Amino acid sequence: MVQKDKQRMWRNVYLLVNVIGLLVFIGVGFLFSKKKKDIDWRSVLIMLVINLVLA
Repeated sequence: MVQKDKQRMWRNVYLLVNVIGLLVFIGVGFLFSKKKKDIDWRSVLIMLVINLVLA
């Protein structure tokens, strides 16, 4: 039982690190973008969801 709890905890940590990494990556891309208003946020959101589903 303890082993399953540890596995679940590490899976949650992995998912959290993945989300934080993606948000940092998107943030850096946004900061260096010359045309911030032209960013297609729908596409970014779709790719974020796909990444989370596959993680």
